Amino acid sequence: MIAVGVIDILPECVSSVYFYYDPAYNFLSLGTYASLREIALVRELTKSFPSLSQYYLGFYIPTCPKMRYKKNVGPSYLLCPEVYTWHLLDEKLSSEIDAVPYKRINTEQEDTEKVTRDDLRNVLVLANRTAMK
Repeated sequence: MIAVGVIDILPECVSSVYFYYDPAYNFLSLGTYASLREIALVRELTKSFPSLSQYYLGFYIPTCPKMRYKKNVGPSYLLCPEVYTWHLLDEKLSSEIDAVPYKRINTEQEDTEKVTRDDLRNVLVLANRTAMK
């Protein structure tokens, strides 16, 4: 065995959760190959389950060299971490997010869900099987 892929099959999508491989086979571009096989799986599943039609590559961390193959599988969309809107991962966005450790992708929409200190005072934490502030 040279590689293992872990996926979630959900009602509307297949989500690629984790993939690892023997580094001796790096020259085979196994991440890209696994993505193509997972896309083929989605296409096959869609024949029997039409609502299952999306494929999610999972997290993309631009600073992680092992994840860079994900920007070659397209079209791909990234979720803005602040306002939760989807954005096409094109060359422009790719170079912008590669240049900084954190980037708000959607600069047009106002963030209406600001967290305040009062909000944090109402957060419950589970400790010893008891929810407490």
